[in-house]
Amino acid sequence: MLKYDSPLMEFIRKTADLIILNFIFIVCSIPIITIGAAYTAKSSIAMKIIRNEEAGVFIPYFKAFKENFRQSTFIWLTQLIVIALLIGDFLWIKAKGFENVSLSYKVVLGILSTIILFINMTVYPIVARFEITTKEALKGAMAFSLTHYIKLFLIVCLEVAMVIACIWYFRWLPLVYLFCSTSATYFMCRLLIKEFKKTEESFWQSANMAEEAEENKENQV
Repeated sequence: MLKYDSPLMEFIRKTADLIILNFIFIVCSIPIITIGAAYTAKSSIAMKIIRNEEAGVFIPYFKAFKENFRQSTFIWLTQLIVIALLIGDFLWIKAKGFENVSLSYKVVLGILSTIILFINMTVYPIVARFEITTKEALKGAMAFSLTHYIKLFLIVCLEVAMVIACIWYFRWLPLVYLFCSTSATYFMCRLLIKEFKKTEESFWQSANMAEEAEENKENQV
């Protein structure tokens, strides 16, 4: 059971790597403006760790951070503007009085905020996995959010529980955060890996069909 390649040791290695990965992500997110690139790199390495494709964390992380910095930072700055507008709406509701704002406005604002939250969770892993434009990444994140909103909602609940646990057990803050954030990262990546695999299989199937059609056309000529 304690052999290097045993399931127990593999689980311990992956858990340790994810804990280190979350710690690096926190450090790299301190400047705020780098959160997008930091989250993209975190998603990239976490998925590779779970798929047993990556050995090590530090060097691969900063390599991914550098490769996706420009696109991820642009997306993050755009999202900051959207987030600021949403916060402004919530502050306006608070100033006006919650009961004085129409129910339809509050419902629409709540749904819009949830969709944007889900897009924020998924757009950076998409950028990390695929070489696509920013527009395509946002469209993919929107589609992913609408088709997997229940699973994403459960992951958000886990992250909210993490925040509550960190406040409630403040003296154990580092341990509670590392446990909960590692768990959230794991479940999020498992969902992403599964769905990305379907997308990739569909892409290659379509590419093969197009290639076969082209060959048949050439043979007929």
